[in-house]
Amino acid sequence: MEVQGMDGSIAADAHGITFYFKGLTAHPDKKKASPRHIPWTAIAAVQFRAPSGLRPGYLRVAAAGDDAAVPKPNQDVNALMINVGSQAEAARLFADQVAERLASRSGAVPAGPYPPGSQAATVRDAKDRMGVKLGARRELRKLSKHLLQGERVRYLASGRVNRRLGLVALTDRRLLLLFHGMVRQSLEDLPLDSVTSIREKAGVLLGTLTVLASNTTLVITDMSKVDMKALSNALRTRLSTGSLPALPALEMPAPSSENDDEPSTVDAPAGGNDVLQQLARLGELREAGVLSEDEFADAKAQLLGRL
Repeated sequence: MEVQGMDGSIAADAHGITFYFKGLTAHPDKKKASPRHIPWTAIAAVQFRAPSGLRPGYLRVAAAGDDAAVPKPNQDVNALMINVGSQAEAARLFADQVAERLASRSGAVPAGPYPPGSQAATVRDAKDRMGVKLGARRELRKLSKHLLQGERVRYLASGRVNRRLGLVALTDRRLLLLFHGMVRQSLEDLPLDSVTSIREKAGVLLGTLTVLASNTTLVITDMSKVDMKALSNALRTRLSTGSLPALPALEMPAPSSENDDEPSTVDAPAGGNDVLQQLARLGELREAGVLSEDEFADAKAQLLGRL
């Protein structure tokens, strides 16, 4: 099992967990400590913080006796910096599976307050998979109140319906569109059984998803192309097979007493390319009217500070 991060990678095998810190974004103290190996017998806790806006998250594995606080995760040799998208999704799965392995031992710290597979956990994981949360943050906080008992969330995306920018949620039962303004709120939903076909039109970063259902045509604009693709692919699978596709999972290697080969080193993705992609995304959000000029300038300055 391996996770790629902003400043390196982390890998788990039968012997323990190893950090590899490489690339332009890796702090000198981290590079000096690389590779950092922590045997399973010495691991006391696993911690995960999801990325939020322009703030990166982290995946942290602490050994017994290590400081539990994380004042500067970008300099912490126990922490791998995590960006949005696939990095956050993989890190969350990694943390959950490591926490399960540690759960039977004293001193273990769970990765989060939600049991794996619970409704709250599916909301949390779907949030982590979102590439763009701008325009849907209030709806993300209110989403759980609108879910039915036992309903599980699969994918989330921000999008605009009838000139209102809000949240699009694909659950195991329906397609839900939530707008929660300061004064006005609205909720629309389409049962998955009523959906007959879907069409998508993608630009450079944003796209439009058209959902045809019984006596209804729903047009959702200003969706992140990546988020729209994940959601539409899941809907297409539902239309063709009658069920939603399984979410990606990682396998945790079982303990072994044999001398397995050490995990190989994998180079980290270049941080500069990621920043440039986010700058392009911000530009398109400004053109679409999602961001004001002031919001665009502030976000651009923060991104350029990471180069």
